[in-house]
Amino acid sequence: MQYRLQSRYYSDFGTIDVNRLPGRSYFIPYPSRIALEGISLDEKRYRSPLVKCLNGQWDFNYYDNPNELPLVFDSNELQFGKIDVPSVWQYRGFGKPMYLNVRYPFAYKPPVIPTTEPVKGYFSALDGFKKAPSDEMNHVGLYRTFFEVTDITKRHVLSFLGVCSCIEVHVNGTFVGFSEESHNTAEFDVTKIVKEGQNELVCVVRRWCNGTYLECQDMFRNNGIFRDVLLRISSRDDVNDLDIRTRGSGNTSRMREAVLMRIMVSECP
Repeated sequence: MQYRLQSRYYSDFGTIDVNRLPGRSYFIPYPSRIALEGISLDEKRYRSPLVKCLNGQWDFNYYDNPNELPLVFDSNELQFGKIDVPSVWQYRGFGKPMYLNVRYPFAYKPPVIPTTEPVKGYFSALDGFKKAPSDEMNHVGLYRTFFEVTDITKRHVLSFLGVCSCIEVHVNGTFVGFSEESHNTAEFDVTKIVKEGQNELVCVVRRWCNGTYLECQDMFRNNGIFRDVLLRISSRDDVNDLDIRTRGSGNTSRMREAVLMRIMVSECP
């Protein structure tokens, strides 16, 4: 299948997301209370008939040099390796783990990040610039997996619970969307793109994006699809969001809960 990748969103300071659905409360839907009974909390995410978990062994290509990433390619002609999702690629033999505290992993020139050129130097608030290894670059991971769709009259939403540093999503050769904010959920409506039967999902994950400036903390700087990937399958009248607020007449012990449910309006036929 033919793909044409986006080459600018991750380094464009004016772009945080493209086609990403608005944020909402997190919950796993079930068709009925009876369907949920007897399911433990640690299994709830994986046993709902309304949510398909896409975790597992995905096809994977790692590009230590981002210049080697093909921006136009036929996925049938690429030779892929394998990686487990969720995971971080540094602990799967791709690249090296990096721990930093007060230092940025590249020269401090916000909002500019390394794109296809070597890093050359690190920035530290304590001791200025330090020379980087010659192979220190904005590495890229290219992921692929397949999923089945049985009812195209339903709404289908891809939900990525955590990807560092950013993700570019394609389905069946069509660009779906882009998202930074690596520890937030990123959801994309693919209802108009999926087809009955097997569908191909291709994702591009980059080591750094503009958002890396805001995510520089005392931690290991690991990359990849590091949380679950879900396919949410719903009908026009299913609940999409929950907004729980408290209200009272000045006496906190007498507060009442008001639960507001915004009903999802699907563009499905």
